[in-house]
Amino acid sequence: MLIDLYVRHSNAFIVCVNQEDDFETAELILRKIQKECDFRPLAVVVVSTKCDLSGDGLSGTKGRAVRLAQQYICDWMTCSAKTGEDVVEVFEQATRMAMLRILDGAPQMPQRRKHRKQQSHTKCNMM
Repeated sequence: MLIDLYVRHSNAFIVCVNQEDDFETAELILRKIQKECDFRPLAVVVVSTKCDLSGDGLSGTKGRAVRLAQQYICDWMTCSAKTGEDVVEVFEQATRMAMLRILDGAPQMPQRRKHRKQQSHTKCNMM
């Protein structure tokens, strides 16, 4: 799968959700990140998109996105591509988190295996 290659060589991930159907894919991606990147310093941001829209269904989606971010120990943000609200901030946050984790060597996702050596990285790749 192409996603495997991206996951193995990235330090920052932005996972966007805006409707109920997106959560299954988002969880698949977050599990893949967790599995492939055990001891690497990572930055993961779950983003609720279309924050310019209002309504009861959207607030439920935001709540689910917050719970997803908490479950996988990620940051959570909102943005709107239509209005441009917080789009730059999402990328700045992911980059800032990745660079801090690379410099500190602190892993983002919970570790599952202890036998891999921690690697040091000097560059930041974003998926």
